[in-house]
Amino acid sequence: MNFFSSRLVLFGLLILIAIVGTGCQVFFSGRKTPERIKIADKKQLNQNWLEIIPQTPLVATTKIHLVGLKLKNIKGWADEDKQKLLLTDGSEVKIEIDLVDEKGRSTNLFPNGFGELVEFGKRVENKENIEGYYFDLGTKFNKIRLRSDKPIDTEEIIWMEFEF
Repeated sequence: MNFFSSRLVLFGLLILIAIVGTGCQVFFSGRKTPERIKIADKKQLNQNWLEIIPQTPLVATTKIHLVGLKLKNIKGWADEDKQKLLLTDGSEVKIEIDLVDEKGRSTNLFPNGFGELVEFGKRVENKENIEGYYFDLGTKFNKIRLRSDKPIDTEEIIWMEFEF
């Protein structure tokens, strides 16, 4: 490749990087940073329901909200249905979370994300129905109930919004 060709290739790559960068900036500029609200610090979950009443109700400001649990010693999912978590000692734990709104209606959450936090979202009967995952905007939740089939400690419990 001669000097001119290599400069032309370099110029083309710079143009491509600029176009992709601008496209990403435009795509993500309309999205706001997901909000996280700490619901509670360290709590132990066991077979009895733990009820947490936030100081102010948690409001569905976007269609999808998640409750995130910061847990230690989690290795991953124990089953394909993501109903149980695999602990680093090889044992399994199943965690249940219910959100109770201001009218006393309970919404069961299921584990659906794993990373820094184990994320629990709205449970739906038909997984093909994406609308089933959405909360009605403005819904106020004044209680969170949590339990697990074996004792497990949480580091933090977080309320998160998710918008795509």
